[in-house]
This record gives sequence, C-alpha cells and structure tokens, in this order.
Amino acid sequence: MSASTRLFSMENFERLLDEASFRSEVVLSTLMMVEKEQCWRSTEPMVLYGKMHMRSGSATGGKTTFSARQSTVLRFLASCRESELGAFMDLELATLKQYLSGDITDAVNSIRNTLDLSKVVPVRRLHGTLGTVENMLRHLGALTPGLLPALLKLLVAVATYAGAILSQKDRVVRAVIGNTRVLRSRVISLVSQFFERFHTYEFTSEEIDAIFESFVWPQLPRLAELAGKQKPNPLLKFFLTLSRNPRYFVLFAKYKADDPSLSPLPCLASLLSNRDISPSILKMLLTIIDNILTLREGDGDDDAEGGKRAPPLVVCHCFDVEARRSTAGLPEPPDGEHSYGALLMLPISGLLTNSLQCAELAKLFVVGFKKLRSQAQDSDQQKLATVLNLAKVADNPDQLLGYTAVLFSALGGHLSRRLLCDIYRVVAERVPRFAELASFIAKVNSWNPRCADEPNYQTRLEGFKMAAPLVLGQKEKPDVRIVLAVIYNCTYTIRACIVLYRYAQVDDLALRDAASLALAQMGPVFHTWLTEDKAAYEKCVTEALMGEIRQGTPAEMTRVDTAAATDSAGSAKARRVRASRLAAAVPSSTSGVMSGRNTNQALNDRVLVPSRQEFVRVLSQLLQHCSEHPSLTGLSQLCCKEDVELDFWENLCHIQLHRRARALNRLAAALRAGQLTSLAPPAISGVLFPLCSCYLFNSAYSKQTALVDAAIEAVSALCSRLPWRHYEANLSRYIQQLQRDPEHHKMAIRLVVAILNAFHFNLSKSKGIQQKPGTAKPAQDKEQAEAVADQGEAEEMEAGMKQTEDVDDNLDENSDENKVPEVNGNAEETSVDDKNKALSEDAATAIHTAIATRLLPRLHKVLNQKARADEEHKAAKVLLPEEHEILRIPIAVAMVKLLQALPDGMLQRHLPGIFLRICDFLKSRSRDVREAARGTLMKVMSSLGAPYLKYLFSQMRAVLKRGYQVCQAELFSDIAEEKEVAQIGSKVREAKATKSFAIYNILASVASKDSLRQLTPALCEVLLSTSSHKTVKKCDDCLHNIVTGLSANKGMPVDELLIYAYQTISQHAPSLAEKPRESVPQPRLLEERSDVYLVPQEPARSGLPVRTSRAANGHVMVEFGIKKEQAGACDQKVLEMLDPFVSMLASLLRSEYVKIMTTSLRCFGLLLQMPLPSLRQHTHHVTQSLFVLLQNYAGMKQGENFELLVLAFKVMTTLVRDTSLCRLGKQQLRVLLTYVERDVYDQTRQSVAFALLKVMSMKV
Repeated sequence: MSASTRLFSMENFERLLDEASFRSEVVLSTLMMVEKEQCWRSTEPMVLYGKMHMRSGSATGGKTTFSARQSTVLRFLASCRESELGAFMDLELATLKQYLSGDITDAVNSIRNTLDLSKVVPVRRLHGTLGTVENMLRHLGALTPGLLPALLKLLVAVATYAGAILSQKDRVVRAVIGNTRVLRSRVISLVSQFFERFHTYEFTSEEIDAIFESFVWPQLPRLAELAGKQKPNPLLKFFLTLSRNPRYFVLFAKYKADDPSLSPLPCLASLLSNRDISPSILKMLLTIIDNILTLREGDGDDDAEGGKRAPPLVVCHCFDVEARRSTAGLPEPPDGEHSYGALLMLPISGLLTNSLQCAELAKLFVVGFKKLRSQAQDSDQQKLATVLNLAKVADNPDQLLGYTAVLFSALGGHLSRRLLCDIYRVVAERVPRFAELASFIAKVNSWNPRCADEPNYQTRLEGFKMAAPLVLGQKEKPDVRIVLAVIYNCTYTIRACIVLYRYAQVDDLALRDAASLALAQMGPVFHTWLTEDKAAYEKCVTEALMGEIRQGTPAEMTRVDTAAATDSAGSAKARRVRASRLAAAVPSSTSGVMSGRNTNQALNDRVLVPSRQEFVRVLSQLLQHCSEHPSLTGLSQLCCKEDVELDFWENLCHIQLHRRARALNRLAAALRAGQLTSLAPPAISGVLFPLCSCYLFNSAYSKQTALVDAAIEAVSALCSRLPWRHYEANLSRYIQQLQRDPEHHKMAIRLVVAILNAFHFNLSKSKGIQQKPGTAKPAQDKEQAEAVADQGEAEEMEAGMKQTEDVDDNLDENSDENKVPEVNGNAEETSVDDKNKALSEDAATAIHTAIATRLLPRLHKVLNQKARADEEHKAAKVLLPEEHEILRIPIAVAMVKLLQALPDGMLQRHLPGIFLRICDFLKSRSRDVREAARGTLMKVMSSLGAPYLKYLFSQMRAVLKRGYQVCQAELFSDIAEEKEVAQIGSKVREAKATKSFAIYNILASVASKDSLRQLTPALCEVLLSTSSHKTVKKCDDCLHNIVTGLSANKGMPVDELLIYAYQTISQHAPSLAEKPRESVPQPRLLEERSDVYLVPQEPARSGLPVRTSRAANGHVMVEFGIKKEQAGACDQKVLEMLDPFVSMLASLLRSEYVKIMTTSLRCFGLLLQMPLPSLRQHTHHVTQSLFVLLQNYAGMKQGENFELLVLAFKVMTTLVRDTSLCRLGKQQLRVLLTYVERDVYDQTRQSVAFALLKVMSMKV
C-alpha cells in the first residue's frame, strides 16, 4: 500500500469514528468507492457494523438517533456489491451462527433439538437483530435479492428459537416469557412483510415447510383461543397477507405431514363458526375468505399455480358456517359499508350442487334477510342474487315464496325488485302452478324499456287487473303465498308510487287507484275465510294487510320509501336530481320563501296525504266485509252505512278540512261519553292514534287551528282508553319532543297537558314506590338521579316508541286479572275505562313506580328548564323568555291533577317544587309570563282547595321579596317610596297599583275567629311607631279594608267581633285622654363666656319643644275598633254585649279627633234604636256633647267637620223624637231652632235642618 493510500485510509477511518463527521464520510466513501483498495473494502463494512450498533458517546442514545444511524449505514451498503456484504452478513448472523450452518430445515430441527435454556441468546439481542433485519428488508431487500434467502433463514431461525423457549416456559423466568412472546409476534409480522413485499420471490418447498414448522403448526391449534379476545393475533394477520396474493392460496390447503386434519382453512372455518369472536376478528376472517374468492384483475394467468382451485375448498369449509352466521344476530355494519357475509355468499352460492343444502340455506337466508340489512348501495341486490342462485338448485323452491312476499313491501330499489321478480320466475319455471303469480309480479313491477327510470304504466295497469282473479281463485283452497304476494305489491304501489313519480304527475294516480281497487275486491274472499279458514285470514289480513295499513298511515315520515324508491337509478347524483324534481313539483303553501325544514315537511305531507287517505279507504272497505272479527269490531263502530256524513272514515278522507275536524271532534266526544267500548288498544295505538296525530307538528296545518285543536282533543280522548304501556310511551314521546323541538314548543306542551289530563288509572291499591336494588332515591342524590334520567332518556324514548308501535301483541282479555311484573314495571295490558275501578295491587304499584321514577322527574325537568335568556344579562337580552316560559307554565296544572290521582304522599312531596317554580315565574320581567303564572296559580289552588294554602304561602314567602310582591313591604318599606317615582313604577305593571289594601280586605273576609287577632298587630306596630302622616293614612286605609272584609265575613261570629272591638278601643282609648302639661321652666339668661375662642353652640329651635308620644296615632286604632261594631242585631246576647259600648262611645264624643267623634256619632245613631239600659244613664251626657259640637262646628259646609255636623244633627233628631230617652228644655229647643234657622237658609244643609224642624214641630 502506498503512503498516500495509507494516509487516505487512516484519515477516512478516523472520520468514520468521529460522530460529527460520520454521515459526510459515509457519503464520501460512496463516491470514492473506486479509489479504495481491496483491504479497505473488506474492513469498512465491519467498521460500519460496529458503528451501527454502538451506543456510547454523546448524542448516541435514543431510538431516533440509532435508527437514523442504522438507515445511513444500510443505504451505504446498498451501493456495495453482494460479494462485498459477506462480512457484514456474517456479523449479523453471528447471533445464531451455530444453527445456520446447514439449510433452513436443518436449522429448525437443530434449534428444537439442541436448545439449552442455560445458554440461550439474550432475547434483547434477538430483538436488536430483528430490528436490523427489518431495516435491511426495507433498504437492501429489493436491491440485493441474493440476501433474501439468508434473511428469511434468519427470521425462521428466530421464530423457531422463540417457539422452543416458550415450549419450556415452565422452566423460564416469567419476565422472559413476555419478552419472548413479543419476539415471536414480531418475527411473524416480519415474515408477513416478507411475503407481501417480495411477492415474486421463488419460495422453495423447504422454506415453506420451515416457515410452517417454525410458527404456523405450533400456533394453529390455538387459533380458537381468539374467541375471547378483541384483536387478531399475528398469525391471523399472516393468513390475511397470504389471502391477498393468489400465488399463496394453495398454502391454505397445506396440511401437516403427521396430522392431516391440521390445516389453515379448517381452522379458520372453525374460528368463523364461533359466535363469541369480536367484530374486528370476524371482519378479518371474512376479508380472508373474500380475498380467496375474488381474484383480482391480472391474476387470471396464475391458473397453473392453483389460483382457481381455492373456491371449492372455501365452499367445502365455509359456506354453511357463514350462511348461518349471516342470518344470526350479528351487529349491523356502519353506514355505507358492505356486509362481508352477504358479499361472500354470492360467489359461493353459484358453486353449490347439493339441492338439500341449497334448500335449507336458502330458507335460512331469506328468513334472516332483515338481520342482514346494510347501508351499502348494492347490499340488497347481493343478498337477493344469492337467494336466486340457491333457488335454481334447491328442492321445493316454492317454499321460499312465503318468506319473499314481504320483501315486496320492504324493498323499493329497481334492481332489488327485479331480482325478486327473477326469483318468482325461477320458481314458476320449476313449479308451473305459480306461473300466473310470476306473470302478475312481473307486470306490476315492469319498467319502460325506453326509459329506465320510468315505469311501464300500461303493463302495470294490466297486471293489477290480474290481482282480483288471482285472489278469487284462492277462495275455496287458499294458498297464502299467492295472496301475500298480491297484497304486498298492491300496498307498496299505494305507498311508493307518489314518491317515485310525483314529478311526472301523469299516471301515478291511476296506479294507486288500480292497486286500491284490487285490495277492495278482495273483501268477499276475506269474509269467506273469516268463517272457513281462520288461519289464512290471520296470516293475510290480520298480520299482512292490517300491518301494511298501519305502516301506510304514519303520523309523520317514519317509513316512506323515498330512498328505496329513488335507489333504482343507483347513483347518489341521480337521487339528488330526483329529490330536486320532487321538491319542485310541490308548490309552496306560503307566500314567502319557506325554510328547508318547512319545505321538506310540506313535501312529506303532500306525499303522505294521498297515500294515507288511500289506506284509510282500504281499511273502510275491509271493515264493511270483516267487521265481525274481534280486532275490527271497535273500528267498525265508526262506520255509518246509512249516512255518509256521519261515517268517520269518509269524513277523515274528505277534501274539506272542516269535515275532518268534525270527524275528530265526534270521535273525541264518543270516547269521552263512554261509547266505543269495544275499541282494542292495538286498534287505538296502531290505527286511530296515527290518523289523529298526523295533523300535529305539521307546518302544512299550522293555520288550521280548528283541525289542530280537534286533533289534540282526539289524541287526549284516545289516551284515556290506552293501557299504561301505550299511555306512557306516547307521553314520553311528546315530552321528548317538547325538549328537542323548539319550533313546535307550544303544541308539544298542549299535547303533554292534554295527555296528563287523560290520566285514567285508579292507583288506590298501590303499595308505594318500588325501588330497584342498588338504586338511590331521588331525594338522597338529586344530581345522580338527574344524570341517570338524562342518560336513559333516549333509551326510554326508544323503548316507549317500540312499545307503541308493537300493536300486534296479544293482550289479555281480563283486565281485572292482569298482573304486572315488578321488575320492569309494565302495567296491565287492557285499558281501564272506569276511573273508579281500582287496578290490581301489582299493576297500581308498577304504574305508581313508573310515574315517580320516570315521568315526574322528566316533567319537573321540563317545568324547571331554563330559557336561554335566563343566563343572559338583562341589558344584552335579544328576546324575553316569555315565548317559551309562558307555554311551560300550564304544565303545572296538569302535574297537579296527575299528582292528585296518585296515592297520598306524592302530592305533598312534589307540590312545593311546583309552587316554587310558579312563584319563580311570578318574578319574571315579562308581564305575560306573570299573568299566565297568576292564572295557573289560581287554577292549581282551585283544584287543590284551601288546605294547601300553607304550601303556597311557604314558597311565596321564600321567593317573593320585592315590594310589589309582599303587601307589608309594598306599603311601609323603602320600596314604597320608590313606587312614587314614575320612572321606577312604570317598569312593572304591578308596581303601578297597590293590591295590599285588597289583600287585607280578602283576608278579613275569610278570617276565622282564631286568626282574627292576627290581622292588626303588624299595622298597629307600624302605626304607633311612625310620625308620618302618609304612613298613618295608609294604615287607616288598611284598617278600613279590614273592617269592610269583616263586615262581609259571614263565618265570623258577632260576639267575637264585639269582644275584639271592645278590646281594641279599651286598649287605645286611654292614650286619647288629655294629660296634664308639665310646667315649662323659665329660660335662664346667657352666662358670660369665659373664653372667647370657644366655638359657639349650634342654634336650637326657638319656641316650645315638640311633644312626641308613642300613642300619638292611637286614635286610628280607636277609630278602627269603633268601625268594627256591627249593629242591627236584636238577639238578647248581642244587646248585652253592646251595652258596655254606650259609656265608651259617650266619652269619645269629647275627643279632639274629628274622625273618632264622627264614627262615634254614627254608632250612636244605631245604638239609640236599640233597648240598651245604659242609654238612659248617658243620654244627658250625650246631649250636652252634641250641643258643644253644634256650637263648635255649626256653619261648616264641607270636609270632615261638615260630616261631623250632619251626624250631630241626625243624632239630635233621634233624641228629640224619642222622648223616653231625653227631654229638652225650652232654652235648649230655642238654641236648636237657632241652628235650624241658620241651616234652612243654606241650601247645602237644608235636608238635615228640615228633618230636625219636623221632629221639633211634632213635639210642640
């Protein structure tokens, strides 16, 4: 070696060892490969191998750095010749070098036979070797095919090594076992990559045998253990890789030499037959079989390799298993995905030749057709094509017709119905007596050959003419299969032709009428069967025709074959075009531009109405011939052959909407009156309920208020006849609609209230709420109960809807003996027409539990639901919450009525919450909401009665805090001053008026003798503590209203009033007596100030100090006591109680308060007419007081003094007239004449003066 070359090699060697210059030197070595000598070429791979596995030094750790360095080295080695990689491969194979000296089969046997657990290679090192092999396959595999046998040999050796260790796992440390299993899974994955990446590699028989011996045969018997796991294992993924290339299909038929029963395909079929495997494993198994059955394009040249020999193997092992699995209860595939089971059956079915097997599997496949439903576009066609292939070979193919007839109603696709026609054609070819039926089916499902999307109208009309003769031919010896096919084709045409060809608007009406006429002509045949062949009648009429009628009269677009019908063209674009045409064909019923939702709803209604009316006409024709059947007896009562105007069915189909409303009103009135008692719950929930509720939540009838009101009344009346199961389902559905459909909020509330008002179950025998084990009471854990209610709301709704739609249940005829399971709480199945008839103990308990645990929490949630405006600031609110709140308030009335129908305790438990919410509505800023809340509160209290006022007052006291909400605060608090400000009072309507006075009047009018003394203490306290004239005036008005109310209180005893009045006057009259004045001390002269710098005292008020007294307003209470006196009674006991008032009133005539003297004179005017002993004793004092009053107040013309003067003249007139009480002297009479003369000349006081003059003239 020259000096320059040696220098060059040493420099390159040092740069390779340096981490900083490693990558650049590798690239430079690649470019200068020619200049290197042989020694360096043989040394450099070893250097690179050591560098690749080195983990010492800075920045050399971590998976990312190690993988990057390894990739760099392998990319460099890819540029070397295969002869130059020998040293590198020897280093890689050094780990298992002792086992790799011979061929691959010897390596497998050597590892199994000579493995010593005490001298094994560390598992971690084997993981590193696999990592290097993986990178070599990625970077070197395609460039150096000569290395592939060695790499495959190494992979097989590692797999065998791991399997040998695990075969003795009882002698291995547990931690090593886990790592070894990971090692085996990793090496199987690498072998799968080898098969997939190098699909042109020529495998030798020894290599295939070694691969199977290393990991396939040991793990294949354990493949069944995947049944309890969620994810597929590496072996199953290895088979998936083999199934993707037809070259490897033959490996599925390979079997073990010493055990021929051990083969991959039977094991896969056995695993497929296991019902416990997870969906992911099932999908992979079906994908493997699908790959085997479906040869990809370009694989046709592989026939010599056995690519087409695999299908018979699959047929032998998998068809029967997969057919049974496909018809079992498997989970439905996601939307748009195929069902692999249906995909596999189609190619397999064409290979079968066993007629018995085909017959059994065809029947099994058709019976489980509904369980194979998929959203894939061609799913139905694949399944029907499978049945068609089986029908060509099966024995007795006519047995399939009883199961395929119903598919004419369920399938609407063009291709699907054509395949059904082909099935009938094949059956007719093999069984000639079905030739006429096959001809009928082919005609009624024919399409125009010139226009693929247009039906052949003429041929279809000819086909429907064949329907009646076909059915009439079955009158004596009915064949149910023929009649069912005719029925389902006719009903499908009625239901689907409008959706299919609405934009054509030409002959769809003719097709619908032809189908309807064909069903009507079957009535006499059904009538004959009703008495001669009940089994055929039940199968064809009760199950088939009545089921189609129920599906054809939906309340809303729940099952319309729009998608199925428009699926005939096949493409989504064609469906969208048809939908646009269909929408354009429906004219807008409003003047403006309708929203998308309203447009769809109007379109659905325009589509459904003709179909619904046609089914109603079919039902009417059926009732005319088969009204004797128990299931139709109740519906036949709505027919009226004598007068078409009274026929419910004819009016329900009438073009005039007011006729429909009249029919619904008559139905509701008949149900309320207790008529139509033979209506069965299936007839109500399956026929009448959808027909009545179709006008609800429909924008097309939004302006037809009379029709909508009639529909609501009819729904309420129908619910009053439903059993609990259907009643709860309907109520739950509308409660859910109330929560989720804000557009029809008002109607949903009306329906909920109407259904609650129709509650008709007598639960008097209930044993109380039955809590399920492990469930917490709502009172103990309210939040948990609400969470459970929210979580189970959708499930309860779906269960309720399912119960409502399940109208074919056989209900028990004896309603008294029905029992209810306590577990699910289903009530008895028959409706209770008599509310006074108590349910059985179990049924009442179950209904009580259902209401308490399911319905009431949801109703409370609806009632307490917050509007969006409740969470917004009042200044930022766009709309007031009145639009929703004002509608939810009436639910409280219905809830109270429902609670009243429940056993004792439920009302008392839930009533405070209802009152609390109503009182919360009273605080709303919306006037309409407050008025609605007040109206609701009045209805609730009218229904409950006075005993529940305490519940109401307790909640009102807790919630209502504002001045205009509490009478006492409204009059005397700071809020009273705010109300005087116009800007403040104008914001709330209730603040403009004062209702407190009326409240005191009402309280006094209904007060009892025990609560009489509780009316005035609060007012008395305010009165005696204030010095404001305004406050005194308010107290005076309140006391006046109390007196007025007590006067109107017929339940208050007179003696109690008199006692209370005497106590009130006696308590406050002493405060009116004039007290001796204290002598005012003489003011002293100001003393001379000693210091001129002192600040002088603040000037005080001049004059005498103002006198204040706690009893300064006592005259108001005295006046109140005097006013409460009720005269006019002539009972001796009352006279005895009135006598003490004479002396008290006489003393009050000298009071300094005009009102007190006025009221006292008014009382004397009444007392002087009664025979009271004290009058003679105090008459002289009264007379003297009257002359003093006349002297002081004579000449007054207005105001309180004038009223006092008039009353004084009246009392004086009474005294002069009654000579037994008092005799006036001449001087007194002369003084009276002087006053009379003065008043005679005054026109305003002549009436009183002339009355006194008349009495005096009579005395003279």
